[in-house]
Amino acid sequence: MFTLTPTFKAISPPQEKSFGYSCDNMSLVSYFQQYRDYSMAARQSLIYYDACAPLYSGADWITNEVSIIEPKIWDKNKKKFLDTHPLLDLLEIPNFDSSYDKFIYALATYFIITGNGYLMVQFGGVKNIPQALYVVSSQTVDIDLDSMGIAKSYRVGSRNSLSTLQFNKIFENGNIRYLTKDGIFQLFHIKNFNACGNQAYGGTRLNSVYLEIEQYITAGIHNLTLLERGGNLSGIFTTDQVLGDEGFQRVLKKIQKQFSGAKNAGIFGMLDSGLKFDKISSSNKDMDFLALKKSVTNTIYNNLRIPLALVTPETMTMANMAAAKILLYDNATLPLTNRLFVELTKFLMPFYPNSENLVLAYDPRTISALQDRRNAELEMHAKLGVLTINELRELIGYDSIEDGDELLVPSADIPLGTSSQVQGNDKSSRETFMRIMQNMLVESGERAFTDDEITQFANTHGLS
Repeated sequence: MFTLTPTFKAISPPQEKSFGYSCDNMSLVSYFQQYRDYSMAARQSLIYYDACAPLYSGADWITNEVSIIEPKIWDKNKKKFLDTHPLLDLLEIPNFDSSYDKFIYALATYFIITGNGYLMVQFGGVKNIPQALYVVSSQTVDIDLDSMGIAKSYRVGSRNSLSTLQFNKIFENGNIRYLTKDGIFQLFHIKNFNACGNQAYGGTRLNSVYLEIEQYITAGIHNLTLLERGGNLSGIFTTDQVLGDEGFQRVLKKIQKQFSGAKNAGIFGMLDSGLKFDKISSSNKDMDFLALKKSVTNTIYNNLRIPLALVTPETMTMANMAAAKILLYDNATLPLTNRLFVELTKFLMPFYPNSENLVLAYDPRTISALQDRRNAELEMHAKLGVLTINELRELIGYDSIEDGDELLVPSADIPLGTSSQVQGNDKSSRETFMRIMQNMLVESGERAFTDDEITQFANTHGLS
């Protein structure tokens, strides 16, 4: 994966909290609009991603599923998948330091978290044929805009540094391309819908849950601080004596050493200097953090369209896990895969000759998570009798068989037109019927009918 270490320019952003995770209660959209620094906003989104466990695990769950979907080339005219294509070879090994699963995982993650995905293509050898693909970190990209708010150039890498790559807009055959001066690299930008801010950048979906993310992080820091200091404010030490500054500091250090911290939990203490301990009762708010984190976690998973049955133990059962996995694919994995494949087709396929009717796609039959639903659909088609044996075999990826192109009547599972209309002495019809019935299998792979049952069917329908 292509990475450049950014050196961020001082822009006097909102004062961050001491733990470094917040924009001082300012939404990411407001941050974008006020400071016009989208690379800093992308950095904040990625900090959230690293610091918030449900956000990280939810995005990871989706992008892992995306990365195991095998890309294929679909010919729209011939209505079939191609066995080989140079684009598939490129995607298999995008660059010397990556593979397809790493490449698409990184691209999908940046797109989910920041609303932007940047793809850099390297040319070499044959003119205008991609030799390598790189995913560029969203936080390393700045866009220079023209008076209309349209990107006129992209800068990638460290600011005000010689290591920055500049991609300038050029017009070529009616299309806009962003190329380096030497023409070796080209940048592509995949951006999410942006309801606020500059339309040259994609909007992040985290804006709608940034408060929940802040609550999750703050709750974790609060609980960690309590453990480090020995628990909640359970009481106050008091004395009738006047200690003075030196005496106060001495007693304070002694109390902190003996009583605070997780390692001092449960020890017996002894007080001097006339100190008394007054206990403070706990309020209901002190007990709310577990419920808060649970509620926030569910909200974040809902934002990512992760079915809660996959992640919450109280709703996790064997009965609904399979249905939840299908929902994950329908609502999150496949929409993201479709979007990325459409963009990769638009950006990369024109580089290859005679590719006007080719698109990057996937074969749903190869996705194991959808197997249960596919089996149910096949069973329904078989019961309805609307497909031939070969059509059913094609749906599950099997080759055609001889005499498998006749439609079966569901009531008796015999070839349409071979019942009362067939003459009893038609030997070829009986043989055809026998072969088709013998080739019918149940889900376990065993024959659906024995020879005796087939013979009985044939005799009943006059095929003697």
